[in-house]
This record gives sequence, structure tokens and C-alpha cells, in this order.
Amino acid sequence: MYDLFYIGEANANWYGFKKAYPHARHVDLKLNYLDLCRDQSYTEMFWTARLDDKSLVDFSFDYMPPKYDRLFVHTWKLQINGADVLHNAIQLHPVVTSTDQVKYMEPGVLAHETLAVICHDDGNNNGNFGKILANPNISVVAISVVENVFCHAAKQCSSNMFWFIPSNVKIYDDWDFDLVVPEHDRKYIHVWPVIDGHGKQLPLDETCISLWPRSLALATEGNAFVTEDLKGYLKLYQKPCGLLHEIFDIFFVSYNEPNADENYDKLVSKFPRTKRIHGIKGIDRAHMECARQSSTSMFWTVDADTVIDDQWHFDFYPSVYDRDCVHLWYSRNPITGRSYGYGSVKLWPKMTVLEQKSNWLDFTTSFDKLKVFDSVIATTKFNTTPFETWKSSFRETIKLLKKLKECPNDFESKDRLMSWIKPHHLDQAYSEWCQRGAKDAILWYADQFADYHLINDFEYIQRYFKKLYNDV
Repeated sequence: MYDLFYIGEANANWYGFKKAYPHARHVDLKLNYLDLCRDQSYTEMFWTARLDDKSLVDFSFDYMPPKYDRLFVHTWKLQINGADVLHNAIQLHPVVTSTDQVKYMEPGVLAHETLAVICHDDGNNNGNFGKILANPNISVVAISVVENVFCHAAKQCSSNMFWFIPSNVKIYDDWDFDLVVPEHDRKYIHVWPVIDGHGKQLPLDETCISLWPRSLALATEGNAFVTEDLKGYLKLYQKPCGLLHEIFDIFFVSYNEPNADENYDKLVSKFPRTKRIHGIKGIDRAHMECARQSSTSMFWTVDADTVIDDQWHFDFYPSVYDRDCVHLWYSRNPITGRSYGYGSVKLWPKMTVLEQKSNWLDFTTSFDKLKVFDSVIATTKFNTTPFETWKSSFRETIKLLKKLKECPNDFESKDRLMSWIKPHHLDQAYSEWCQRGAKDAILWYADQFADYHLINDFEYIQRYFKKLYNDV
């Protein structure tokens, strides 16, 4: 066996080559690299492998030329996906002399690129790194979530194509990254679906595993996965390649609501992972406690007077670019007849909640990034007692009045305010207390010395109610 030298950078590809051919030695690509190889060779001929970002699939390096050919340079052309790429990738050189006499050998050497795998680096890589690094034909690059993420990813690798792996996806153990893409398919984005914790296939978005042409990714702008410009470049596969790792915690937040126990039992019977946060004074402190107890990067909250619709399963999973947003779904109001964010189910980013300041009137809308879904998934059954009904109307009316003071032309808020003052469903329990709460809030709001933030102090609210309605 002749000496074998890998010519090029000492990168991941070299280490993969060394693993496949343990007797190989490394020499930097310089003008005199052949002289360096001759000086280090102990055999009458020596091999050179100039692969750049390429990796051999199958080559034995065991060819022994007849004696009369041992003064020739023997060269094998490198083929990738059936196309000739390099004609001097693999060569066998005589040690004793340099020569221009070349003997071209057949067949070509079959090879494929050492592809880069781009992983989002947020501390949640689910063992993917170890699994990927075990493959000598790929290298790993970790990036943070940035603007123009696919373009940014393409700039981090030198291969013609690269894999894009979201950090929140756990790759299946039997998944094979050694896919050889035919030349005619190398212009497409190859996309494999991901399964969530409920066995449901997720839509084609940034949670998928994909194989990108570098040139196409360099031309992208923004973080949207399936844009109009890219729809013609998608090649979709049916076989799932991984599992969405996190199933977010659910918290049931209660204080002293009369129907809290009943609603909690109903929720936990359907979703056993639900945890209860009870009796913490202050909405901000209660949500902070949810964040502290959460074992997942995001968490759900359900208010004590909110009843979830049967078809809702807490199986929504945000894009990696929305995981710092508060997500909110609409809830129907049994008295006003309106459906919006009051008493809604919410999905919170844990770290953002922990870092939030307390100078707010409405905890949810105090966050810079808020994503609202107008699909109605629950009913806020706040009308359980005169006080609970009045309290809900009183607080919400003040929030809406404050919002309209800042944005007088907010017609949506005007409509919601009128629905509290003049409820649509007067036949519902305690609807008269809904009206009273709204009218009392208008008078309270007119007091210029009133501290708006007092509406988040439930003990103050109760004292104020007793002051107005001592006989209730």
C-alpha cells in the first residue's frame, strides 16, 4: 500500500477522510505540495487526494501499476452525481521524479459533497449534534435565529447544498443524511415533514427539515419558508424525519373564582400535564410564577373562569421566529356577545415573561411582540356571582377607556366597550351586574386622581365593590 496524502485544509472533511482512511496524512495545499509529499513519503509511489469540500464514497487506494508504468502520474477523475467534477482529484505519483506524463484511469471515482448541517443554536439541540457528527460526510454549523435566516445559513457553509435543522426537532435515529441528490434535482428545496407530540404531521414551515441549494438560499430575503417565489422550487417528501421535541406546559391560573375548582378538574381530566397556580396576588406575579415553574421554553395559561372548547388540544407549535411572541386566541363572552382576547388562552415565552417589567395596565398587551389569532377556542364564564360579573366588566371597561384615550379612532375598541355597557345577551345570569360594572368604571375613570393600576389589585376591587354595594 502506497502512502496517502490528503491535500487541503484541516477541516471537518479531512477528519472524515482520516476516519475512512486511517493511514492518510495531511498536507496543506501549496504550490510545492507535491515536493512536501515526496519528502514525507516512504514508498516508491504516493497517493494525493485533492477533494476540497468533497468526500470519497468508495475508493480503495490499492491500485498497483505495472513496473513499466510507475514513472507516470496516474489520475482518476472525480464524479459527483454522475457528472465529472475534477480530473486531478485522485492521483498516484512516482517519488523519484516529477513528470508531465499522465495516464488517465477509468472508471471515475464516485464521490459526494460533505454537506453542512445548519442547526439553530438555542441550547435545545436534542442530541442532534452528536448524531450528525457521527457521520463523516457532513459538517455542523450552529447559528442563532437571525433575520434572513436561510441566506445567513448559506453564508456559513461552502457546500453546494446544505441541510437546515431546527433546534426544536429531534431527528429520528434511523434518519440518513447520506442522500445523493441527482443533478437535475439540485435546484430544488427538498422538504421532509415533522411529527408533533400528538402524532400529527405539522405544516410545511420552518419546523421542517430541509435540504437547500446554497445559491437559492443566498437569494432569499426574510424568514418565511414557503414564499410565492419559492413555491416552484419545492420538492416534498412524505416520510417524516423527526419529532417536535417540546410539549409545552399548561398552567391553570386561579385566585378566588367560584367556579375555579370545577373548571380545573375538567381541564386536568383532558390534559393531565396541567399545573395549577393558585392564590397569588397580582396578575404579573402569578404569571411570573408560571414562568418559574415551567419546564418548557414556552407555556400555556388558562384563566380560572375560562372553559376550553372540546376541539382544542393545545397542539399549536409556533415557528422558530415567533417563539419570543405572546400568542393569544379569542374567547367568547356569554353576556356581551363579543369574541376577542378577554379571558383568552395564551401561549407565553418563558424567558420574556421572566424579564418583563411590572409597569403595565394590561399584562398581555404590555409585551412588545403579540400575535393574535381570531379563531374562537373557549368561553369566558365570568358571570358566576354578582361580584365576579361586576369585577370583570369594571376592569375590562377601564382598559378599553384607557386604550381609546390613547387611540380615539380605534373603532374595534369602541365596539367592545359598548358591548359591556349595553350587553347583547341580557337573559344571561347576572347580566345586570355586567352593565353596572361598566357604568361604575366610567365614573371611576373620570376621577383624574384614580390610579389605573388599582384594577389589578383584586382586594382593592372587592373593597370598592363593597363600598358601592354593601348589601350584596
